[in-house]
Amino acid sequence: DTWTKTLGRHELKWGGEIHRAINERSQPEGDDLGPRGLFAFLPAATALNGGPGLGQYGSFVNEFASYLIGAPVQTSRTYMPIAPTNLQWQVAGFVQDRYQATPRPTLDAGLRWEFYSAVAPSGKGGASNYDPATNTLRIAGYGQVNMATGVESQSLAEPRIGVAYRLDQNSVIRGGYAISGWIGARGFTGGTLSTQFPTIYNVQVGNGGSYQIYGTFNSLPPVQLISIPASGLITPAPDQAFFVIPDHNPLPYVENYNLTYQREFSPTISWDLAYVGALGRELPNKRQLNAAASGTGIAGLPLNIAFGRTANTVLVSNSASSNYNALQTDLTKRFADGFS
Repeated sequence: DTWTKTLGRHELKWGGEIHRAINERSQPEGDDLGPRGLFAFLPAATALNGGPGLGQYGSFVNEFASYLIGAPVQTSRTYMPIAPTNLQWQVAGFVQDRYQATPRPTLDAGLRWEFYSAVAPSGKGGASNYDPATNTLRIAGYGQVNMATGVESQSLAEPRIGVAYRLDQNSVIRGGYAISGWIGARGFTGGTLSTQFPTIYNVQVGNGGSYQIYGTFNSLPPVQLISIPASGLITPAPDQAFFVIPDHNPLPYVENYNLTYQREFSPTISWDLAYVGALGRELPNKRQLNAAASGTGIAGLPLNIAFGRTANTVLVSNSASSNYNALQTDLTKRFADGFS
């Protein structure tokens, strides 16, 4: 809901909204391994370790050759014993004031606040979070592990200000600054944690960076059921593909700013010159934590070196940044019947 109140030269607006998000998961996508299985035919199966590729087309020929002889370097599958329901509260409120002291300056100022509770399953065991520092898997709702597996709720204050100053009857200067946040999509707020054990088994044999053959066309890796301890902590964690979401994962946001000079030459011709910029902060980002240096194969996987872990381990976090700056100008001519 939104309300508006005029007090003298002030035009006040305020409002808020509350949402209860319910996400029913029924698709066993997991780490994109597929319920029907996945076979990875990569160059390493038929290439020399550190040697040249086969002929002019290099890695493609190696990949096709591994397919022809049925020699995958990785065989995997997903198995979904539980269909979890993810829950989240989304709350936001704002206040804004438009103030015109004299005919020349106009000021718009406001503040928006957003809060998103940590995504949590409706029942215990509906999610898990992997800790790469200790090779421990935290199971939601068991022991001291809360339903959000330790991931914190997110909130952000978003100030916004705009100023317009009329230099004379035909020219004006405008400037503004605003922070705009949003909730990450595709599991960046925690829903991803319901796409792995214990709701989905991401069973993986072999690794795409190895020079060894794992599995055949004739079978998929077996699913070995795992018991959950009362503590909710499994150490060492199963050697399955896992996602990792940091306990503190701030909301992504963009800082927008601009400064514009506008001049009207006639009732039908206007020109403006503007500088616009944007800084993206805490942007969604995925990073493979168990990636080996080129040519080192499975032996070079950092988590294999530390814990004997060879499966994919992907960090899903809001940690990237961007920037944009531009100088722009345009000349507008307005014609009859609304054309310009």
